[in-house]
Amino acid sequence: MASTIITLRNPLGTLVFQESALSTTPVQIATSAQTYYHFELDNTANSAITYYKFYQVGSAPDPTDGATHPRLIIPVPATTKTYVFLPGGLYQATGNFVIATSTLESAGAQSAPTTAVGLTILG
Repeated sequence: MASTIITLRNPLGTLVFQESALSTTPVQIATSAQTYYHFELDNTANSAITYYKFYQVGSAPDPTDGATHPRLIIPVPATTKTYVFLPGGLYQATGNFVIATSTLESAGAQSAPTTAVGLTILG
């Protein structure tokens, strides 16, 4: 995994989160509460749909997929990059994690995408 977090000054927000190798291993987006305004979801390397699953799990170190259901699931079609804009923002309290899977199910075993995917979040 190659996560990067950059602090911005203004005008949109103070967070840029970048992950270039997202898969089924949970990655923590932020340790404190955040409001997210823009998602760039990059599934260009895969020939199948990928599901980005976002968790808000309080103080738990990682979401255990299957025991903890995602707060938000964004499907991204094969070989595409999708942009999601949230003008009012999406507020997430502490414990923000994300995974990417090739299966929609939120419980049970999760299948990894053929190739790890990318994610950029502005908050």
